[in-house]
Amino acid sequence: MTFEEWPAQSGVTASEMAARFKSSLRRGSGRAALLLEADPTNEELQSMLLSACKTNLTYDPQCEEERAPYLYRLITLTRRSDFFWTELSRCLDNFDQSSTENIAQIYGVLCLLASGQTDHDHHSLQEFLAREAIRKAEFEHVGHPCGEHLIRLDGLAAFLELIHLYHAELLDNFEAQSGWAYRAWVEALSVRDGVQSAAAALERARSSSPELDLLISLDVDTASVDRTLVKQPNDAVDYAAAKVGLDPKKGFSLFWIKSASADDLLAAASDLILETDAMKIRAYLRIFTARDFPLNPEPLFAIVKGTNPRNAWQATKAIGRLHDHRIRDLAFELLDGLDTPSAIRLLRSNYQPGDFVAIERAI
Repeated sequence: MTFEEWPAQSGVTASEMAARFKSSLRRGSGRAALLLEADPTNEELQSMLLSACKTNLTYDPQCEEERAPYLYRLITLTRRSDFFWTELSRCLDNFDQSSTENIAQIYGVLCLLASGQTDHDHHSLQEFLAREAIRKAEFEHVGHPCGEHLIRLDGLAAFLELIHLYHAELLDNFEAQSGWAYRAWVEALSVRDGVQSAAAALERARSSSPELDLLISLDVDTASVDRTLVKQPNDAVDYAAAKVGLDPKKGFSLFWIKSASADDLLAAASDLILETDAMKIRAYLRIFTARDFPLNPEPLFAIVKGTNPRNAWQATKAIGRLHDHRIRDLAFELLDGLDTPSAIRLLRSNYQPGDFVAIERAI
């Protein structure tokens, strides 16, 4: 039975299909993609999807960040991205803080839609946050989460504009809550551009931005790590020294992992491939759950499929950071072997339309 035949052959009525789609949307299930791809022009399903974009159906704030990519992938199946852009953009134009609409989720979906659109779309997203900053909209529920989405879209330029617009709120957050808001935006920039590139860019920008310079100074821990990454002080531990002092149970220090040079990572990756001790393999794998593995990832596939479950999961996390067609092949091999959690993790970082179908069947 092919995927396209499933609804008709199963005798599913329109009302049953709508009910299943609504339930799948609430749960964030891949079955929603299965149903929508079978009937992408179904206006009732599209209407439900539009409503889901406006309201977090999970009623769980911790899920908000993951909902936007999920909803965006469903929108692409409808082939009506422009329609959803227009309808959701109206929510920004008519935003009212007393509304029940989830503006952070709406904004996140719009940022994903704008990633393939024109600069005008980006500009309208920037204008919304500028307006809300002037109106003093609630920072923690509007400015901050929407700012994270914009930083992932536009990078450093958006970051610098946001710390200008919300400088007072960021300073208040440092005083009241130890500066988590600023650090979250730094993390968003690091996810987009890479930890070292983001740290170097911030270090360069602080010389011309007194606002950024003050925030970095307040965030003592982040400033210390960033300066180390950029300047590479003479007393930094190189890989040879770190390797000699390695305690396999403790692994390499997080500070060394974050500050390791490209040459150090190459050397560590080469040693990982040759290592036979299970505990040392785990210590090396931990490096590449935080930094990208710089060599051909195929030697790690054997660890993923090996008999040591702890090392297999660490290797899966390391490979999951990479984008490679061979990783997709491994993911489907794991699905066939019923290692569904590992397969899903790998497909999440190497997603292509239709993957929901394979995952749904495996589950």
